[in-house]
Parts: sequence; C-alpha cells; structure tokens
Amino acid sequence: MRGEVISMVNKNIQDAHICHKDAVPSRANETLVYITDLLGELQTIARIGGLKSLSDDIQLVLVKHMSGQSIL
Repeated sequence: MRGEVISMVNKNIQDAHICHKDAVPSRANETLVYITDLLGELQTIARIGGLKSLSDDIQLVLVKHMSGQSIL
C-alpha cells in the first residue's frame, strides 16, 4: 500500500512537471492567437473607417504574421 502511494505521488510530481513545461509553449501560443485576433480587428476597423491603404497594410502584416515571415 505504501509503495502504491509513493508511486502515485511520484506520478503526480512528474505530471505537474510536464504540465509546467507545457505551459510556456501554451502561453506563447495564446499570445500568437491574441496578436492574430488583434490584427484582424484592427484591419476590420480600418476597412470600416474607409482607410483602405491602412487596411491593406494591416492585411499584409497579418498574412506575414500567420505565415511566419518577417514583416520587414
């Protein structure tokens, strides 16, 4: 019984460690999703406001952001 409890505690520690390691990429992924959504919102606002050039520029940044290309 004691061995089972120790084994279960060790598994929980390992799971917590794995979860912590996965939190960083997950956080980075959340940031990318947020930036993508924000760019999309800005593009929509620019288009609705009649700022076609700005809307096109934001669209270009959005496409390059999503493809992983440099915007420079």
